[in-house]
Amino acid sequence: LYSADWLELKRRGRFEFISRKRCSGVVIIVPITDKNEIVLVEQYRHAVQSAVLELPAGLVGDVTGQEEEESVEAARRELLEETGFAAGRMEFLFTGPVAPGTMSELLSFYYADQLVRRHQGGGDDTENITVHVIPINQARIYLKTWQKQGGMIDPKVFIGLDQWQSRQ
Repeated sequence: LYSADWLELKRRGRFEFISRKRCSGVVIIVPITDKNEIVLVEQYRHAVQSAVLELPAGLVGDVTGQEEEESVEAARRELLEETGFAAGRMEFLFTGPVAPGTMSELLSFYYADQLVRRHQGGGDDTENITVHVIPINQARIYLKTWQKQGGMIDPKVFIGLDQWQSRQ
């Protein structure tokens, strides 16, 4: 129905949905430091006109010359690029849909630990990312404060917290 640089609007039968182009998937990383801190990223998101606190994430196979990259490698790349942390261990958790009524996009979640700080993060030259390293036992209070100050939280952050808690 419509094709832009990164997205397409498609129809299958009577159903219309959005499909992503120029990548093979999306990775979401749940990074936990050795000090039991969760690493989150803050980005201004134009679609919601707000700063949003999120788990590090990114597209798989969107880098020219790396179109065939595996999702675990994309997770490692995105974690380092966005947060400055390299993961000693990256464990696949699950794959699920973002918004199955409107998008075909699937998210693959990874748990990352044994983190080593390589640089300050911040994303690539198209991003303006602020890194937040939060003691996990204070994360929910931090998130409530963030919301009270007008910031938005990607609901996937709560999935990340639940994944960490299920490991305890």
